[in-house]
Amino acid sequence: MLIFDIGSNRFAFTDACRERYSNCNIVAVDPIYEFYENYDAIKHEGRLKYLNKIVSDKSNSTETIQINIREPGMSSASSDFMNKSRFIKGNDHILTDYRKNGITFINENPDKISWLPFSPSNLVDTKTFKKAIINRFETIDGFLKTIYFENLVPRDAQTITLDKMIELYGQPDLIKIDVEGYEGTVLRGLTSKTKKLCFEWSEEFPEELNNCITILENLGYEKFGVLGYFEEGDIYEFLTYDPAGDTFLKEPDYHSADKIRADLLKCVDVHRRINWGMVWAK
Repeated sequence: MLIFDIGSNRFAFTDACRERYSNCNIVAVDPIYEFYENYDAIKHEGRLKYLNKIVSDKSNSTETIQINIREPGMSSASSDFMNKSRFIKGNDHILTDYRKNGITFINENPDKISWLPFSPSNLVDTKTFKKAIINRFETIDGFLKTIYFENLVPRDAQTITLDKMIELYGQPDLIKIDVEGYEGTVLRGLTSKTKKLCFEWSEEFPEELNNCITILENLGYEKFGVLGYFEEGDIYEFLTYDPAGDTFLKEPDYHSADKIRADLLKCVDVHRRINWGMVWAK
C-alpha cells in the first residue's frame, strides 16, 4: 500500500497510517523540515520518504509558505487563507481557546501580545476578554491578525506536483491533502484519477470547496463523502458527522457529487467560520 501525506506537519497522519497499515509505504511532503529533523523516522523501517517541498500545480518552481512559528499547523502558501480564514477573522471557538490559554497584553507595547500559563487567577470571563481586545485592537479580527502576522516567517521551497510524485513513487492507494487553503492548487497538479483521495475543507471557503470537488469530478471521481464537525449537529442526510472534524482514516458515507453539494449548501456559512472536516473521493 502506498500513501501520499501532503502537508505532513508533525506526522500525526503518517503515524496513524503506520498504525493502521503496518507495511504501507508513505511519501510525506511538507516544507517545515524542522518537524522531520526531530521526528523518529527509524520506526518506519525505511518505508517513509520525506520531501522538503510544496505540492503545487507545477513542478520545479519556487513557492513561498508563510510559517506560523507559534502554530505551525496554521502555516499556508495561500493568500486567501492569510486574509480570510477563521484564524484571521475569528469565530467563537477560537476566541474561547485564546482566553483559556492565558493570553495577555504587554503594557509597554500595546501592539505586542504575550502568553501566560493557565491558572484561575489570570483567566477572565469571555465578556471581559472581548472588551479588553476591542479596547486595545478596536476589532476582534484586528486582534487575531496581530497574533497571526507577528508570528509569520516566510520560507521559499521547491514545488512538486502530484503527477510528478506518481511518476517518481508510483500510483498511491490514498492521497491525503491538508494544506490550509492551498488544496485547489495541489489538485490542479493531478491529471488522472487515483484510487482514493481526501482533502481538508472549511466553510469560510465555499467556492474553493466546490472548485476542488469539480476538479475531482473532471478527473473521473464518482463517489464523494464529507466528514466533518457541524455546529448544528448530526442533522444532514448525506454528510457524516464527526465530533473531531477529521478523525484520521475515518471514511464518511459516499454519495454522488450532486447530493453532497446539496447538503453542503445547507451546512456552509461563510460568516460563521466553524464547520470543517475532510472531503473523500473515489
